[in-house]
Amino acid sequence: PLRNRRSDIPLLVDHFLEKLSILYGKTRKEIKPETMHLLQAHDWPGNVRQLENLIKQIVVRSDENIIYDTLKGPIPSQGRKGPFFEIDDDDYTLKNKVDHAISEVEKMMITKALHKTNWNRRKAAVLLDISYRSLLYKIKDYKIID
Repeated sequence: PLRNRRSDIPLLVDHFLEKLSILYGKTRKEIKPETMHLLQAHDWPGNVRQLENLIKQIVVRSDENIIYDTLKGPIPSQGRKGPFFEIDDDDYTLKNKVDHAISEVEKMMITKALHKTNWNRRKAAVLLDISYRSLLYKIKDYKIID
């Protein structure tokens, strides 16, 4: 399964971008590093065919933001079990688990909003219905943009 070969995803994406750009007569697109990270973090229940179909949509529509509409819901980070945390770690307190889960979702939503607005932070703040200063603080806190 593709989820067990995450390191192959950049090679497959590159292959599909090249192949499908030629097939559809489109200019070859480059995938941003943040987007590649999302692709590598996704679970890929549909395996390689699902990845190819997603890349096909990007090529045909010329819109990398399709990824964020397609890969809905929280996407687990590489190496984690479940969407937000491992059950068998040392810290079992509910408050810490909830705080961590909220942070993960918040970071994902900010990243998605930034992608949808082509990294325009003011528009992303409006989309998220938070102040621009709050967004800047969260971007720095979550290290989304250095």
